[in-house]
Order: sequence, then C-alpha cells, then structure tokens
Amino acid sequence: MRATWLRLSTGLLALALTFACDSEKSESERSNREAAAAAALGTEKDAATKQREEAEAAERRKAFDSRKQEEAALDAKFTGFSDVLVGVPAKLPKTLDAACTELMEIYPEWIKAIYFDDDGKQLTFFDSKSKNLGEIKGKCAKVASIEAAACMTHVIQGVSAEDFPEPDRKAIQGKPDHLFDACVTKYASK
Repeated sequence: MRATWLRLSTGLLALALTFACDSEKSESERSNREAAAAAALGTEKDAATKQREEAEAAERRKAFDSRKQEEAALDAKFTGFSDVLVGVPAKLPKTLDAACTELMEIYPEWIKAIYFDDDGKQLTFFDSKSKNLGEIKGKCAKVASIEAAACMTHVIQGVSAEDFPEPDRKAIQGKPDHLFDACVTKYASK
C-alpha cells in the first residue's frame, strides 16, 4: 500500500513538473492533461456534485444579500431614531454634576423601557442598582459634557414614553448604546 502511494505520488509529481515546464503547448492541451490527471486521481467532479455546489453557493449569496438588506433597514431605522431622539432639552442643567445626577436618576426607566421583555437583564441591573448607577454617573462625568448628558436624558425620556412602540424598543435592545453614542458624538466631540 505504501509503495503504491509512493509510486502514485512520484508519478503525480512528474506529471506536475511536465505541466509546469510545458509552456509551449496550447492551453487546450494543458486543460486536457489536467482533466486526465484529475480523472486518474478520482477528483473530477460529476455533474450532480457541481450542480449541488452551485446551488449551495447561490443560496449563500442569497442569504448574504438578505442579511445586508436587513442591516441596511436597521441602520435606516436607527438613523430615524437618532433624528427624533438625539437632542437636548430647552433648559440645560447648570453643571455637569447636575446633568449626570439627572441621567443617573432616570436611567432605571431606560432599563425598564428597553429590556421590557428581558426579566434577567432587569434583575441583573436592579440587584446591583446602586453600583450600576454609580458606573453610569462615572461614565457621564468622563464624557464631560453637559449637553451630551442632557441628550442622554432626553433619549431616555423619549424611549420610555408610553407612546413609543414596543417593536422600536425591541430594535433598540439590539444596539442599546447606539443612541447614547450618538449623543456623545454630536455634543461631546466639539
């Protein structure tokens, strides 16, 4: 068995070298020899296998295109959310500390609104509420922008309003930081 494998390998190597060195032969002759070598090795694909592979490739392309369309629709939806929700109230808090405290006080409403159908997420947040709110206030202070903090508060008020649709809340649940990031980009990057 080993000797047969060695002879086959040596033969294939010689055949490959012949193909590599044979640059004067026409392309069709080279294709014929490559097909013959593939047939000798049993690697030539039958028509049914080729059709199956082509069908699988077409299905993957279709799934990829579908995902791209869904992502584009979701991006458009988030752009719409940003246009409506990302803004500052008419009256801004006077200090950064006041703006961050206001954000910290309303943040539980965000958890309730966005994770309305995820009891585990709510329990995790509310079990360590003081620690989590301290982190929120710390992140707010790090942003160092009264306008960005007020914008985040404005976003929470908009999303937690009774007339904000549940399907939209569910969509935001997929990217919960998107709107806050938009506030930071718009107001703290100045």
